[in-house]
Amino acid sequence: MSGPDFVSADWLSEEPLSVREHSSDHRFAVSMRDLAAANGLFLSEGQERRACCELVWRDAPEDWGYAVFAGLKDVSSFVQNLYFTPEDIRILSGMRLFSDGFLEYLARYRFRGSMSSVPEGTVVFPGEPVLTLSGGLIDVQLFESALCCLTGRASYIATKASRLAGAAGGRAVFVSDGSDALTAGAASSYREAAYIGGVSFPGGSFRGRDRERETERAGLTMPRSWVPAHENELQAFRRFAEIYPQNCCLPVDTEDVLKSGIPNAIRVDREVLRPMGRRLAWVRMGADNISWISRRARSMLDEAGMANCGIMVTGLRDEKAVENAVRQGACADAFDMGSLLAGPCAGLDMECDLVEVQGRKLCVPSVFRNASALNLPDSGSRRLYRIFDGQGVAAADLIAEEGILPGVPDEFECVDPSRPWQTETFHSCSVTPLFELFAGDGRICRIGRSPESVRAAVRHQLCYGLRPDETRLSDPVVHKILLSREICRRSLKDLEGSCA
Repeated sequence: MSGPDFVSADWLSEEPLSVREHSSDHRFAVSMRDLAAANGLFLSEGQERRACCELVWRDAPEDWGYAVFAGLKDVSSFVQNLYFTPEDIRILSGMRLFSDGFLEYLARYRFRGSMSSVPEGTVVFPGEPVLTLSGGLIDVQLFESALCCLTGRASYIATKASRLAGAAGGRAVFVSDGSDALTAGAASSYREAAYIGGVSFPGGSFRGRDRERETERAGLTMPRSWVPAHENELQAFRRFAEIYPQNCCLPVDTEDVLKSGIPNAIRVDREVLRPMGRRLAWVRMGADNISWISRRARSMLDEAGMANCGIMVTGLRDEKAVENAVRQGACADAFDMGSLLAGPCAGLDMECDLVEVQGRKLCVPSVFRNASALNLPDSGSRRLYRIFDGQGVAAADLIAEEGILPGVPDEFECVDPSRPWQTETFHSCSVTPLFELFAGDGRICRIGRSPESVRAAVRHQLCYGLRPDETRLSDPVVHKILLSREICRRSLKDLEGSCA
């Protein structure tokens, strides 16, 4: 990745899986479908055959033009903790679906293959390979569903978060952390994916003990149920501010924003918080007629000497509603999107394609949105490169075989898969590899970038490294995805042979 944001750091070499303890809180389940397929492969001597598969983002939901790749932390846990305890073997044996030889194989199973992937936080486009796995044919089968699920869901959350952050135009975006509805491991994965995408969490960053800048903290919000528990709104505001004076946030839309909510918040700031040496941090209001109401509320707060009191808007449905509010001039310092990301949501459409078995290249359907409907035979072991123009903006992505030397060639020729008879030439461009070794011989080779650095890298790519018309919220322009001349030449040759 271009620029200093993606410099590899914090290398971590793990112990071989064979010597790790069988006591982990981060084990993921293997799907029954994958176990059944692996059992069939075992009976066909699949454990002896070497294979390679690649994980591809097939297509975008709605009108998304890009995705933020995430989920490598969970993939790392899956790699390190994929083993089967005696209890697991006993349960599988009781199902009477699996051969005794396969169960013995699972009892000794450790992943010994290798993986390469784009780094966490890389902005990718539909049709691109994002991860490759090499190992035994059974290894590939056992990992198939997990890779799709773990990276698909995390990438969906990270992308949705980045779209919200982009729509807010630099204003803070807060979401619920989801810890009440998820297990500890799932909540941690959710928080990290959402954080690197660009959103924040009430009361701090995705790590509860880490403090973000004061302007990005959502404060402690008074619940709406606090009002009916008191005589009136003013008394409720007063009591809450007395108990929680630091970084206090008052919901001013419990009755009427401009007639009671804002005036009562101003009185609480003047009569309760200022004598304590504090100031009201936030007022919170709903989305009805938000453009006019927020501007009037801002004027009232400024006239009362509360220019530092932020306005937080809640109740908007999605990133397009946020973008519309910003475009219409809403005076919002932050948006609270609630549980938009925390509830059940779809994952990106990831697919694991088997591209090579025992050195034999397999036919893989074309998944490019701008490609022809032909199923071009693939070359296996593909890698993703990014071509930058002289201004450091990505002009296209290149899919090529492993081993292409990056650099700044005077002239570089590629092929558009939708027009394989026509080449496209780039002059004085830089070609940067996006893949890096993630695991080798069953060991994790490279993980550990801090979420803060990944978050900054995502922002750098979206603000400076990619064309804005390719990453806009509505009707994005399709990013160019090209093939190397070698892959295209071999594919056409194989296609001619198959047609003959």
